[in-house]
Amino acid sequence: MRSHLLLLLSCALVLFHGEGQPVEVSELLRALDKAVGFFQREFRQINLDGVVGFGILNGKCSVRIDGFLSRALNAEWGGLGSVNPNVSFPTQWFYHLFCIRNCQVRQICRSFPNLSPGLAPSTAELGEALRRWPPADHSMDANSAGHVSKVRKMMQRLDGTLQQASYTLQESDPSYFREFEPILDSGFWSLPKMWNTTSPRLVYPAFQEVACFSEQLSDKCIALLLGTWKDNGTPCIVTNSCRNLMTRFGCADYSLSHQLLYFMIGQMKGCSNILQGERRGSRINMTGREYERIFCSNMMKRNVAFENSGFPVETHDIFMENIMLCGMAGYSDFYKSSWLRQILAWQDTEEGCFGRHEGLAKSRMQERKVLEIMELHKRVKRREKTLHDGCSSHMTAVAVSALGGYLDYYQTEQDVTKRPLA
Repeated sequence: MRSHLLLLLSCALVLFHGEGQPVEVSELLRALDKAVGFFQREFRQINLDGVVGFGILNGKCSVRIDGFLSRALNAEWGGLGSVNPNVSFPTQWFYHLFCIRNCQVRQICRSFPNLSPGLAPSTAELGEALRRWPPADHSMDANSAGHVSKVRKMMQRLDGTLQQASYTLQESDPSYFREFEPILDSGFWSLPKMWNTTSPRLVYPAFQEVACFSEQLSDKCIALLLGTWKDNGTPCIVTNSCRNLMTRFGCADYSLSHQLLYFMIGQMKGCSNILQGERRGSRINMTGREYERIFCSNMMKRNVAFENSGFPVETHDIFMENIMLCGMAGYSDFYKSSWLRQILAWQDTEEGCFGRHEGLAKSRMQERKVLEIMELHKRVKRREKTLHDGCSSHMTAVAVSALGGYLDYYQTEQDVTKRPLA
């Protein structure tokens, strides 16, 4: 029993081992803490995409906190029902008892709200439960408890700032805010954890040189799914035009990532009709998950190409967006330790944001090259903002979401005792 808990807690120490220098979770938490500090200072200037990125991070932190105590309880008891299968206690009681028994984890427990009214056990009930609790032969690892406490405090900072940022967006750009308000909710970004890997057999023979569709058209198709295309609009509307664009093969970069995003939002919104009406014979029986795997396999191909080219500055944003989206979609091979190390290296150590050093360090000629490439792909982020300190709102958003994905995957899903980091 003790060994199981220690193996669980080892996930909170050095998780990102394998290729190159190991990355400790404390280093990842420091990077996220700096980014959250930047968000707290600059939320009035950050656009909607940026706020969504920090909302996704907040959702991932919430899942991690909720899962931590559950897994620790299971490790100590071998399952909540193993104490006495004939007696049922509310789950919150078990959290309470666990906090009492493990003094080193009390710093986490103090940050949790009190038990809900009506669920708090009486003194007699607590005494009986503690009497039946198995003898403790181990204690909570102090470093692990400290890490979880830091995540909880980071969540508390994010909660307040996200509320203020949403209010600011509603005031400054009400129509755009109304169109995408549902995705500002941290709870919106919840997908089943079914881990998969990409396949080289699914990559396109070639990518198109220009974008498959404009950002405006992508926004319109997503709004039809969300039901925000008008006040009290019907959700899950899929036009033939949107279906054909979002299932078109050969798209690259932002068009490709938005195809995946379209399917993911459809899944989170509960839209089961995206592929209804498909008339192409070879695709009639294809599922949404099959399309997602094709998209992520090609996004993997693009990311590997960016890596092999030495990560040109103009690829940083889409590189991290690919990791963010495909990681959320369940493709674990995007969580490479070398890519994590690269993302951490791109963070501005002074401001905590991303994209700042690139604008300062590159010459005007290189900046013109970036603009030419963006024009070639016809991807103009209409509401992307380079902030007064040179930071990129969109790049910071995709970076923190990607880093939150690493924290999510390696702390809770990967069995580090059996599967080495690829």
